[in-house]
Amino acid sequence: MAPLIFTTVNRRALCLLAAASVLPARRAFADGPGGLLQGGALVSNAAFSATLPPFFVQLSRGGVGGQNVLLMAGDFRATIRETGAATTISVLRAEGGPAAVSSDTDADGALAVARELARLRDAQTGLASGCPSAVVASTVTARDGTLGFEMLTPLSCVPGSSDLPPPSLLRHTAVRAVWPTGDGGGRASAPLVLFAGARQVEWDADRTGEALVAAADTFVLR
Repeated sequence: MAPLIFTTVNRRALCLLAAASVLPARRAFADGPGGLLQGGALVSNAAFSATLPPFFVQLSRGGVGGQNVLLMAGDFRATIRETGAATTISVLRAEGGPAAVSSDTDADGALAVARELARLRDAQTGLASGCPSAVVASTVTARDGTLGFEMLTPLSCVPGSSDLPPPSLLRHTAVRAVWPTGDGGGRASAPLVLFAGARQVEWDADRTGEALVAAADTFVLR
């Protein structure tokens, strides 16, 4: 893979990327969720289907992204008095998003698309200016029309600082992006993107991270 080139030096971002690089790679596009999703609920509509983990509550459609928000759901049991503590799954239509990955997309190209989707997510959640997300490069997987990766998002940061936030202030998200097939057999420009995330402290506990990755792997277009 070609070396990464940074036009702006940000020690905190570099440290975050270094931490991301030591995380174990996860197998994307799992054959099935197994016991991790026992009791989970299938969400299915005209656009996509996915299986939510147990204890997830599906919220009304809409919100920050308007009609581009196709699903909002989460386990909200840990949210009381703790900012960013909800374990959530959302599905968005990424208008203005990157072009589809294909069989010709190499590792560098797939990583670039993942980073663009991470920036779009930061902009949508209002985190783009101070605490940018870092894509975990070892988790990026791509096949024709489908991209998977994980990213880390600081919930609080000091610009220019090399200090990483603690697990309670770092969000870990599994992402799946799928580009719909157009009537002419080509790919439409706007992918549907599933984000399954939790604070790192919850991600690491009770196999929550595994359950979120498994839920992400059930995401398919209809």
